[in-house]
Amino acid sequence: AARAALPSIALGNFSWDWVYAHLAPREPALALAAERCRESYGRAERLLRLPFRCDASAFREVVDLPLVARRPAVSRAEARRRLALDDRPLLLVSFGGVGLPGLQASAFAPLRDYQVVFTGVGASGPAPPHLRKLADAEVKARGLGYPDLVGAADVVLTKPGYGIVTDCIGAGVRLVYTDRGDFPEYPVMVAEMPRYLPAVFASNDDVRGGRLAPALQEVMAMPFPPPPRTDGAAEAAVRLLARL
Repeated sequence: AARAALPSIALGNFSWDWVYAHLAPREPALALAAERCRESYGRAERLLRLPFRCDASAFREVVDLPLVARRPAVSRAEARRRLALDDRPLLLVSFGGVGLPGLQASAFAPLRDYQVVFTGVGASGPAPPHLRKLADAEVKARGLGYPDLVGAADVVLTKPGYGIVTDCIGAGVRLVYTDRGDFPEYPVMVAEMPRYLPAVFASNDDVRGGRLAPALQEVMAMPFPPPPRTDGAAEAAVRLLARL
């Protein structure tokens, strides 16, 4: 954009120069990637920065926005009806395309009072009767999007990142989160999440070992904090239109 003499405006809660610089002591090749990213970001006109804010020193100008968060398009009851889910509490397990290595479906056998739904990479081994794998195509075939699936749940089990956490915030759904490894956004998310939704930690070992009941009991008893602003997309659009 800079070479074409066009303005460029960034949007996000973190930038990759910050991530690569954090990882460079372990992967030295990323030091150059961090430097190149930082140089490129410095040519942007400004950053529209989202909550769960991480280092943004690469940018010349930073404007803070409210949350950009997706919301379900249908009610919880309607989403459950379309997915043929019953009235029991629903635990949605969402680890994306990476999954949680070593996770066995049998780990969820003790949660007989819950319906357990998997998306993305599932768990290995035979599944207990209350566990169900939902492919993206099946959700779409029922006229639903991923935010509707999140909205059908009572609790989401995940590794926290901006997308899944804000989906939970937008849907008013509780969160049980587990370790994400050495990724610098993780401690920022952990520190900020309680401002937005009930969130309880369960270690990778507890998840793999089927010891989720205490975390679920705790998070289900927690009240929701006051709802935050989630009109960041509209505010970003207004600023982009004004720039145009």
